[in-house]
Amino acid sequence: MQRWFLCLFLWATPMIGFSAERTTSEHDWLTKHPTIVELVKLANEHRARMGRPPVTVNADLCLAAQRHAVNMADTGWYRHSGLPWPEIIYAGPRSPQDAINGWIYSPAHHGIMLSGNEVGFGYMVRNGQPYWVGLFR
Repeated sequence: MQRWFLCLFLWATPMIGFSAERTTSEHDWLTKHPTIVELVKLANEHRARMGRPPVTVNADLCLAAQRHAVNMADTGWYRHSGLPWPEIIYAGPRSPQDAINGWIYSPAHHGIMLSGNEVGFGYMVRNGQPYWVGLFR
């Protein structure tokens, strides 16, 4: 009887919302950071207004974007990374909304924002100067 119940439970759990899969990741510190979550939310809201599907967060892209944001903040060099994905960068905006708005109003950056189906954002502040990076794939 116990074996039958266990088999039934394992078969039914995906249908009732339970999952044996791990729902956390070693990169949650970045992918679930409130600033990154807000950037993704705002980007997806804008994409929806433009008739584009939402992007999903890719932890590897987030790590690459974060590394580049940290590098720009540490060195003060504001430049594209040369990574193999379409990239948008910004120095100066004080909020995710301001960063997204700046990218929207730049035709080249706006086109990149509307591309791909995965995104990784990074953000860093040094000496009061914010640096923002978005990578799309």
